Amino acid sequence: MLKNARIQTVRWMVFIALLSTCTLLFMPFSLVPSSALNLSQLSCQVSDSSGDKTFRIYTPSDWQANELMSYFCGSVLAGDEYARVELSWKPREHINSEDILSQQFDMLFSRPRVLNGLLPDHQAFYEQALILPAYTVYLYAHIPLQNLSSATFYKRSIGLLDDKRSQSGFLIPEIELRKKGISLDNNNTRWFHHRNDLVSAFLSGRVDFIPAIGIEPELSKWPREKRIELKTIPSAGSWYLSNALPKAIKCKTSQSLLAKMQQSPVMSQLLDHGKLNSYACD
Repeated sequence: MLKNARIQTVRWMVFIALLSTCTLLFMPFSLVPSSALNLSQLSCQVSDSSGDKTFRIYTPSDWQANELMSYFCGSVLAGDEYARVELSWKPREHINSEDILSQQFDMLFSRPRVLNGLLPDHQAFYEQALILPAYTVYLYAHIPLQNLSSATFYKRSIGLLDDKRSQSGFLIPEIELRKKGISLDNNNTRWFHHRNDLVSAFLSGRVDFIPAIGIEPELSKWPREKRIELKTIPSAGSWYLSNALPKAIKCKTSQSLLAKMQQSPVMSQLLDHGKLNSYACD
C-alpha cells in the first residue's frame, strides 16, 4: 500500500507540473510576467497594407512604445508594402554586431559611439536618418533644491533605472553625484525596469528623487525650484534606418519622425528645432 501511495503521489506531482506549464503557455502574454518570458516586444497590423512584409523597430526602452508603434501602423506605413510593425526594446547589452551585420531591424535608436563599438563600419549597413539635439538631465525632488550634498539625501530615497547603460536613468546621476562626494545608500535606492514606473513611483511619493529629462508629460510642469541640473548631453541619440530599405521608405519614415516630434507639445519644449536634422531624403 505504501508503494501504491508513493506512485499515486508522483503521478499527482507530474500532473500538477504539466498543468502549470500548459497554463503558462496558453496564458495571454499580458498576464505573464515579463521576467519569466523576457517579454520585450509589441506588434500591430498596418492599415490598408499592400504587402506582407514586417517592419522591425528597436528602441532601448519601452517608453512610449505603444504610441510609436501605433503611429507607424496607422500613419507612417499605411497603404505601404508592410503588413506588420514589430517593436522591440530588448536590453542594450543584448544588441550585438550580428544584429547590425544582418540588419535585423529596419529602424533603430542608438548613439554613434554605441554603434561604433559594435561595428566600426556600421555606416555600410545603417544610415543616420534623424539626429536629436542636446538634452539636460535633471534631478527632480519633492523639496526645493539649490545645491546637492549628502545631507540632501539623508533618510530620503532615490529611484533609478536598473538599465546600467541608461545615461539619464542611471549613469549621469551616479557620476554627477559621486563628483560631489555623494554616495547613494543602497537601502534608500529603489530600482525600476521601466521609466513609466520610475515616474509613477515619484509622483505617488514612494521615492523622493528621480533623474529625468523633462519630456515625461507628468513632469513637464514640475516646479523649477524642485529640480536641479545634473548635466547636459550633446545629443539624445539618433534614429538609424537600414540601408536595405527603399529610398522612398527611408525618406518618408525620417520625415514622419521629424514631424511627429515637432508637433509634440512636450518634445517641442525640449528640442531646439534649429538643431534637429533629417538626412534620409538627401
